Amino acid sequence: MYTIGRMAIEQESELDKFFGPRESTQFTQGRWIEQPVFTSLALIEGTKSKFEEGLRIIHEIPETKGFQTNVSQIEVFYPWLLQKLELIKIPLPEMGIFDSADTATTIGDKLHRADILFNLICDRVDPMQVPDFLPSHKTQAVAIYQAAMEGRVLSNNAGRDEIEEALTSAWITFHTERGHLGVSNTPLFERGFVNPQAKEDIFYGDEVFEKGKTLAKAWAREVTSYEPITWEFDKDAFTQREVLTSMNYQGPKLQFIARIDSISRFGKIKKKVESQVIDLKTGKKPQNRGLRQDIEIRQAQVTRVSAERFVSKYSVGGGGYLKARQEAFYWAGDHTNRAHLERTGLVGYRRFRPDGSFEIEPIEMNEADRREFEDWFTWYGAMIHRFRPELEVLRVRAKKAGFHYDLRNISISELGT
Repeated sequence: MYTIGRMAIEQESELDKFFGPRESTQFTQGRWIEQPVFTSLALIEGTKSKFEEGLRIIHEIPETKGFQTNVSQIEVFYPWLLQKLELIKIPLPEMGIFDSADTATTIGDKLHRADILFNLICDRVDPMQVPDFLPSHKTQAVAIYQAAMEGRVLSNNAGRDEIEEALTSAWITFHTERGHLGVSNTPLFERGFVNPQAKEDIFYGDEVFEKGKTLAKAWAREVTSYEPITWEFDKDAFTQREVLTSMNYQGPKLQFIARIDSISRFGKIKKKVESQVIDLKTGKKPQNRGLRQDIEIRQAQVTRVSAERFVSKYSVGGGGYLKARQEAFYWAGDHTNRAHLERTGLVGYRRFRPDGSFEIEPIEMNEADRREFEDWFTWYGAMIHRFRPELEVLRVRAKKAGFHYDLRNISISELGT
């Protein structure tokens, strides 16, 4: 039995036909997110022939290789597929960004770096040990943090005022030091051509400087809190930042390149190590709806599932940490496996709000959510391989010409489901 909205339908899905019958599962609305507009059942049943073609390409053609992508590209590929398959009634508005500074992305990039700097100082990391905490960073990127940390040593019982003063001082040094705008191992997703001078003006401008000082206050407040909102703020936890990963899902043959903003753990508790995986978001949370909300749901689900699998491979044992390496941390396996679940605690977004506070947005999936997502992920992989030549062109267009869809004003009533 599948539930679409409030209507239950007794039906054998195309996945059951292809993989064999599975136990019937009732899909109900999840705790954290609303039911997607386009459920996996609706997508599979509405695209039977194309879905089967995609599965055959994956399973019957030996030379089929994994398609390299990332979570951000769901914003482009997914609506393109829905439109290509005529599941949307209206043409989606297309946009391109040319010769722009991409202000929000540039500010977010700088604040991510500030967040790392504050984390290193609050964890009392010796500047010479920074490479251990940034295992995917190259020497030049590490040196930028080391220079800003020099002389900012916190005592173990430092109070809020002392911490804020040290963080603000380090931020002033970090922000004003020129020459590291382009230094990044794992840059945030950007669209289109960027005016270098305009971007530099924003990167070193007053707006991001003031936001950085507000972020320093927030860190000082949180690390002195009796119950920090995440383990990142607990100096007794071991936190590593900016971890570059390559998640290879063998069923749908999709390779997701991702950056883990933050992964924190304590030593072995009982028989297993549990980790928290957190992604920093800056700015006000958007009020998405319709297709834009669907995309947000799918991006969150991929993030959760990828975090669980990464932790199950790399966050094991009673001690130790990820050793620095030049290449990405690699994982390969099945997206339906359940063996990993007990190793992952909180997975979610830590949103830095305009008022200077933090808000945790946990990504939670119950068993029904997982089964529905697994079917969607299989459908997504099949469709990417079915339309792979066109999507490879679209991937280049999105990266170089800034192509994307403007979905802000697309209502649910305008979607064909």
